[in-house]
Amino acid sequence: MGLYHISGGSLNARAMIIGRALEAEQYGTGTFQVTGSEIDFITLFSTAYPESFGYRQYAGGTLIFEFDEGGVTPITGGQEAIFEDGATLVLRAPEGLYIEKDTVFTLLTAGAITDNGLVLDEESAEVWEFFIEDNTLKAKFTGLRPEITEFTVTGDTASELYTRTAQVDVVLTANPSNPEGTMVGWMVTETDYAEPPAVDDPNWELTSPTTAPIGAAPGSVVTLYAWVIDSDGQASKAEATILYQPQDPVISNLVIEVIEPEGIDALVTWTTQVPAYGNISTLSPGYDEWVHTEIVGPTSSHSAIFYRGLPDDIHQIVIRCNATTLEITWPFPDVVYPTGDANQDCMVDLLDLVYVRNQLFTEIDENNATADVNEDEAIDLQDLIEVRNNLGAECEEES
Repeated sequence: MGLYHISGGSLNARAMIIGRALEAEQYGTGTFQVTGSEIDFITLFSTAYPESFGYRQYAGGTLIFEFDEGGVTPITGGQEAIFEDGATLVLRAPEGLYIEKDTVFTLLTAGAITDNGLVLDEESAEVWEFFIEDNTLKAKFTGLRPEITEFTVTGDTASELYTRTAQVDVVLTANPSNPEGTMVGWMVTETDYAEPPAVDDPNWELTSPTTAPIGAAPGSVVTLYAWVIDSDGQASKAEATILYQPQDPVISNLVIEVIEPEGIDALVTWTTQVPAYGNISTLSPGYDEWVHTEIVGPTSSHSAIFYRGLPDDIHQIVIRCNATTLEITWPFPDVVYPTGDANQDCMVDLLDLVYVRNQLFTEIDENNATADVNEDEAIDLQDLIEVRNNLGAECEEES
């Protein structure tokens, strides 16, 4: 493991091996860095040793070129330069140095170059590409990309998690790749382009959009892709996701159980008729502030854990699923649920009508059994009528 860094003077060596092979599938690690254009020469060949191959780089080796205003001093690699599979090439330019797009630099020359799998590191690959031409390793600057400084998507309730409408608000800002350039095109789309959209794509807008339509089906987690393009023809991409859920969730099948054997925490589970994001907030004895659990989803089966404390502690709990909230006190008093209270929140109201309606004619299971209000083994119109006839009814404490 080691680093050889040259930024001035000269280097004349018989050969150089970076990341030397040790055993099968094992390599040493090493880095050779060339900085700037002020180096007199770098020659990896000596007339005293004409059999020398010059330069060889294995998978554990990294070759770094850092450019200045004059470019970079190339390496003369002797009779042959060999890049083995997994050898890494890193290309850098200091912040503030402007390089014109499509500028080509010579990095290394040799009598022959064998490329068995030289690769650019991830950061370099964003703005550079390399190629071998006439036994010369060259790099082309493909251009800086515009910087997308913000891309947010919010729904009709100002949430970045979900929207009830098929149109969302967007904020998209960006800076051009060239400080002297300008932004000339903006796009927000559900289409995941493999390459930047063509300059003449009709979906480009001259100004940053403030809204975007959603064409996906209700209940979908939608990915929106933001594209920007500047006056140098350089494009950048960002993405954001949001749940498109027109239906407000109905919270039902609420269960709170003490987690044994310790008994210091409690598990809250509940269901919703449609996928939604959910969490709980609790205010417990001895605490001045609400404690919020992580928002999880989208899902129809929800759960969260909170600190139970002492057996006699009474907790205020708020359950949230998208725009729906349910406020309860726990432990529950012993109550009798009124007929028609399908979601068992101690009140027969419109939420119960919605819950039963959404379960109409579905097969009864443990998650929707309370929608069978009249307990006739079927969820049908008679259950809706039963709810309607009992609107306004509330729980009564057991005597």
